[in-house]
Parts: sequence; C-alpha cells; structure tokens
Amino acid sequence: MRTCTQYVLIAIILLLAIIPSSSDAAAPGKLHYFSFCRGKNTDPVSQQQRGNDLAEMVKNSVEQLADSFQINFLSDKTPYSGMATVSVKTIRDEFARYRDSLTPDDTILIYSHSHGLARGLLIDKEVYSYQDLANDLLSLPARNVIYLVMACHSGAFTDTLKSSNFKSLWENRQKESRNFLVMTPVDATQISYPTSIDGKMLNPFTYAITQAFKGKADASGDQKTTFTEFVAYVIKESAELSKKPNDPSAGFKPQFTGSYKEDASFIPLGNASAEKGSSEKGDSDATSALSSIIDEAAEKLIDPSGKNGTPGLVVGIAGKDFEAVHGFGKISLKSKQKPDKNTLFAIGSVSKVFTGICLSKTVCDKTVRLTDQANRLLDSDLKLHPLVTLKHLISHYSGLPNFPENISAFRDLDGDGKNDSTQTEPARNYTRRLLARYLNIKGRTLIPGKEYKYSNLGVAMAALALQKKFKFPDYDAMIQGLIARPVGLKSTGTNCRAFFNRAGKTQATGFCSSPGGSIREMKFSDMGILEGAGELISNASDLLILLKGLSGIKADRLSNAYREAMQPLATQNQTMRTGYAIDIWPGNNGKLTYGKFGATAGFSAMLFWQNEPPVGMVILANRGNFDQKFIPTAKTLFEDVVNELSDQGSILKARIENEIRRITEEVGSQAMPEGFIDRLRKKALQTKPALNESDPDFKNKFEALGFKVLEEIHFLSPRQARIVQRWFRLTLHREPDLSGFIRRGYAVSKRPGSLSSSGGM
Repeated sequence: MRTCTQYVLIAIILLLAIIPSSSDAAAPGKLHYFSFCRGKNTDPVSQQQRGNDLAEMVKNSVEQLADSFQINFLSDKTPYSGMATVSVKTIRDEFARYRDSLTPDDTILIYSHSHGLARGLLIDKEVYSYQDLANDLLSLPARNVIYLVMACHSGAFTDTLKSSNFKSLWENRQKESRNFLVMTPVDATQISYPTSIDGKMLNPFTYAITQAFKGKADASGDQKTTFTEFVAYVIKESAELSKKPNDPSAGFKPQFTGSYKEDASFIPLGNASAEKGSSEKGDSDATSALSSIIDEAAEKLIDPSGKNGTPGLVVGIAGKDFEAVHGFGKISLKSKQKPDKNTLFAIGSVSKVFTGICLSKTVCDKTVRLTDQANRLLDSDLKLHPLVTLKHLISHYSGLPNFPENISAFRDLDGDGKNDSTQTEPARNYTRRLLARYLNIKGRTLIPGKEYKYSNLGVAMAALALQKKFKFPDYDAMIQGLIARPVGLKSTGTNCRAFFNRAGKTQATGFCSSPGGSIREMKFSDMGILEGAGELISNASDLLILLKGLSGIKADRLSNAYREAMQPLATQNQTMRTGYAIDIWPGNNGKLTYGKFGATAGFSAMLFWQNEPPVGMVILANRGNFDQKFIPTAKTLFEDVVNELSDQGSILKARIENEIRRITEEVGSQAMPEGFIDRLRKKALQTKPALNESDPDFKNKFEALGFKVLEEIHFLSPRQARIVQRWFRLTLHREPDLSGFIRRGYAVSKRPGSLSSSGGM
C-alpha cells in the first residue's frame, strides 16, 4: 500500500529505540540527524533519483517525528555531474564536527544510502573503508548512537565492529546507560535488492522494519515491542520476504551489532506509523479497501517541513453505506497533533459553493429568480451594469474582473502603520466604501454575458445582493440562517470572533512559501466586504454533511436546493461547465463529477462528489500555493475512489484478473519475473479509461501494457531475462527489444537471451 514512505520509518523505529525513557537517570540532550546519500555518476538516472528520494523521505520523516531535530542532510542533485558535494572527505569532515560538538546526553541518528563493497562504502568511485567508518562512528561522544546502513555487502561493517580492534569500544555501553546499535540488510557476501511486496518494489529489510513499527514484532502480546523482539522479527521477516520462488534457500541475512537494554520498550503499539493516516468512523469493507488508496495519495502531498508539500492533511469520504475521515501529518510546524474531522481549515473558494446554495435555495423558494437584475437587489451605492443578473454573477459571466482594480488601495484599519492589502491577502479589510468607489467608476461599464471570466468580485456581489434582499447583517449570518442551522453544520463560518466562540479551538495553522524558499505562517483569510467569495472556515465533519446532501446519500432540508445548484448554467470550456459557482465535468466513469477547488495563502481545499455512484470527498490542507501538486493528486484520488466503489470498476478488475490468469497459464507462474504480475495489475488499474472492459481491443491493449511493465522492471537476473524473451514470443509473438534494459544500466552477454546486472543502490 505504501511505497517509498516505508523506507522512512526505519529511522523512526530506531530513533524511538534510543530516546530515553522516564526511568533513565540521565536527562535527554539534543536530537541530531545526519544523513548522506551518494551513488555513482555512471548509475542510471532513475537509480540515482531513487536513492536520493529515499534519503529525502527519511529526512522528512525525522522532521515529522520531532521538531527539535537538528537536520544535516548531504545529497547531490541528480543526475550526478560536476563537482560532488558528497564525498568521503565531506562525510568524514561532518563526523569530525559531530565529534567536537556532541555532548554526552545527545542522541544522533545516522542514515546512509549508497553502494557497498566488502571493504567499505562506495561513494561514487571512492571507498570509505569500514575501518575508517568504525573509527568515525565510535568517536562520537553522544549517549545514543544508532546507524542504519543501506548498502550491498554492508554486513562486512558489522563484522568490522565485532573485530578485536573495535569491539571493546562499544560492548559495555549498555552498562554505562548508553545505547549503540548498527543494522544492515545483508551480510558481507550479499547484495541488497528490491522485490515485490504488496504490489510495490520494496527492500525486504525495510519492509520488515516498517511492519515491526506497526506492532507486528510484539511476540508477547503485551502491547510493547522490546529490542529483542524487534531484532528477531526483522531478521526473520527479511529472510522470508527476500526468498525467491525458484531458490527458497536464498534470501537476505540481516546483520546487527550493538550494546543496549534488551527488554526496553521502543515501539508502543499506540503510536501508528507517521505516514499512515488515522481513520475515524468507518470499519466497513469499503473503508478498508479505500485506505490504501488514500494513504498513497497522502504520501505525495505531505511534507513535514511544509516546503514541498503540506504539513497536515485531512481526507474525508462518504458513500452510501460508510463514512471515514483520515488525518495525516500535523496541524502546525510547532505541534505533533494530527488533524482530524474537527480541525478547522480555511476553505477559500469552496465558500462559493455555499454562496451558490444560498442562491439556489432562494430560487427554489421562489423568492428570487436567476434572471433578476442584480441592481434591483443591491444597495444604491453598489451598482453594476443594468443587464447583470444573478445568473451572470454566480456563473462567472458578469464581465466583472477577478478583484476590483483598487483592491490594493492603502488602508490601515488595524492601526499597525502598514497597508492591510498584501500579496497574500489582497482583500484584507477591503471596505464597502472602496467597493462603492470602484463600482461608481467601472461597475456600469462592464457588460455581462460575453465570455466566461472567473470573478471573485462577481460571486461576492451575488452574496451581497442576497444579504440585502433577506436582511442579513453579514455573510456569516446568511450562511448560518440559510445553510448551517437547517442541516446541522456546527463549525462553518467566517473569520470573526463570533464564529470561533461557537466553533471550538482545534485550528490548523496555515503556511505558504516565501520568494526565498522559506516557509511562513499564515492566518485564516480575511476577504473584507468580499467575504462571500472565499472567507469561510470549516472542517471535514461539516463538509461531509454537506457532501452527503449534494451527492444524494442523505436527504435533508436543502435537497431541492442542492439539485438546483448542480444545474449547468454556463460553459467554461469544451469539457467544463458551471452550475451555481460549482464546476461540472464528465468523470472517467462517464458520469458527471461536481467539485470546487479553494485556496488561500496558507490553505488548500477541494470538494468532489457524484450522484452515480453517490459519493463525496473533501480534502483539506494547511498549505497554500501548491496547486500544481494538490489539484491533480486530489482529482486522481477521487477518480480512484469512484472506480473502487463503482460496478464498472469491479467489472474492469475481473477482466484484468482473467487476462492475468490467461498469461499465467500460457507462460507458467514459475516463469514470471518477480513482481511482474503485481506491477501489471496496478498499471492496468491506473490506465482507466484506456483499458475499458467493453473495448474489443482489450486483449491487445493489455498485452502492450505488459510489454511496458517488463521494460520497467529494473532488476533482472540472467534467467529472468530468458523468461522475458519467452514471454514475448508466446504472448506478443515478437522478439523483445532489450535495448531498453541496456539504457537502464544492464549489459547483454554474448550468450543469446542472457542479461547480467549489478545490485541496486
């Protein structure tokens, strides 16, 4: 279910092993994390990138584990070229710096990712001998020293540490209330390679540690995992998972050495893995099936530092017979608290969905009409072109700009001597007087109905028209009166004191990136008089109530208004239409999908729903300005959710399994390259709707997909290469193009059908 993130949990497990318990006499010191990653310049770029990505993920996980970690991460950009910043010299210089700066109470966690030889780590073309590495490691004065070595032949390092030259330097540390542990995936003679686990290419050693962290190493069932249980479990599982079907005797032989308190508890079962989301309300089969899909999407969005993703994330899904909320990450950079269904987020332009429903309700009540001229409803100082209707305003055909041109006019309502309008909050404290001044000059000159032009101002004017018509003092009062109270939303409102008094105090802190790349905190958005376009704050609990009504899962007092709000009013482009400020487009299952994206400087939000099947999803993040990652990941997640729940998805899965059985029968299950079937199954499910179950050319497309999957397999033995050729001849009736494997760093031997390869980094 999880890919690279499983590697990052290695560091968490081992770190928890050495964080002092309350029974330790010595007070804990500072936490240090040191990581270095370097392959060879001649490695395939994909292999270089994989190593760097894994090291980066470990670093991010450590940052999420404790804010107090002092991070030191050495890694070269890929593809490797030019002057290397990671070399034996730079690594040893860092060890020397730690030797001089660490205190006897400190903890240092070290992770390295590189090639390995029997005599040392291979840093590009240099050898960092195990003797030098042992000297550097054992010179560190910290109370807790733990080193995780991800490299081929790395067991030779534990052999070095056990030798008479070094053993006396660490064997009595446990008696001195110090802890020392080194673990490697293989012994001195073996290479470390990935294999297929749960459909992913993972390292068995890493996967075993991940499972131990989840509590599977708790052999005694006493709700705690000791050092002894942990080491025993990892050794056993690594060996089992790395066995090959045709050679059961082969497999990893993980190595470890150290001095530590064996019965110390270091993996409390109550602490789930850092990358897996907590789930609330929902243990049904549907919820279980969706968990892995949600976790995989969250991996792409979460970044504990906030630099390349969001610190926190909440995903809520509601279907006909289930509801579930998954929380990931943390509510702020200064807190470890995980967001949940009650955590408040700014929802930006998702507010427009609420404004649209307010309008659709009044249309259904026949108190207003879509064709009503806006000027008849607005105050005399807020006038538009006489042809502008409510329909124009709510469908972005009003002719109005996104924001008024005087949005950045100087104002200092908070008295701090600075302009309230900023680049991140342009509408902050934007007043009615400024809006009236702009409309007096430009309002009557902007002709509606010509083209689709997204307009925050237009939707805000629709909200102001309704507020005036129904005598609501402000936007918050209108939302409470027309939507929140009728359907039971308790935590949705505008950025005002009254809202926070009734909604509670569990709030996420927003973040955005600065021009220099740094991350800064952002408050909830202030839209001034334009609040109807994007100032609402809400949580997953409230938004799921709304989504259940919109999708038809559960009828409520606004069901007629929901149906009206989803009526297409105008066209955006060839595929997108607009309802009452709601985006409408055809989903991959052929059914209409409804949704809305919202963003402020520090937050991002998305709503999706369909009526066939009835399903709704909300995604909330406390990070702004990362639309390019957030939007496509969120859309793909919703498509995967719909596919999982739909009958069409079940039919497609059955067809895929039939094709897999056919191929297996033709070639033989024992002849399949390792991981091929799992990769093919996943790739087929990801190619929808290209692989349509009713497509008469399904078989040919599926076989072509198998060809691509075979090209993607990065670790082939000579025997597997011959199997590849056999499979192509039997199934595709042609010879495989082995040049693809050569480009990935494999050499074709003189004997036909044979490939040779070196171990993966």
